[in-house]
Amino acid sequence: MTTQARQPMVEHLDRLYCQHILNSMWAEAVGYRLEGLPLMILQDDLKQIAQSHRATAVILAERITDLGSAPTADPRLIVARSAGGDFALPEDCSSARQILDQAVAAVTGTVAAYRAALDAVTGDPVTAHVLVKLLGTQERNLADAAAANA
Repeated sequence: MTTQARQPMVEHLDRLYCQHILNSMWAEAVGYRLEGLPLMILQDDLKQIAQSHRATAVILAERITDLGSAPTADPRLIVARSAGGDFALPEDCSSARQILDQAVAAVTGTVAAYRAALDAVTGDPVTAHVLVKLLGTQERNLADAAAANA
């Protein structure tokens, strides 16, 4: 596969990488701002979520490197390059509903970005396998977040 043929795939992988970096930052930032009942019920989960997103970002960065490129490293570009293109914290970190609504929206967008990335993968079964595996994890995360928000 030529470098030019890999470029669209690398772009999708990098957008996902940036999104997982942001999701990790979001989970940590919200965790540090929790108040009231969410402090007791969400703090440990948010720490685990942040770690999971960092681990996923590493997997994506390694695949990007395997394809002969490098993930975005400039912090000023992470938001713009992310799959969602935005970063915001809940206005009220004492509201589990606000926190979970934002989490569900973020994971829904991430799942959509994985599906778009899978559509762009042609002729690369390794990248397709990585994306399918990570998409499955994101779909489980979405189901968990939606159930917690019900």
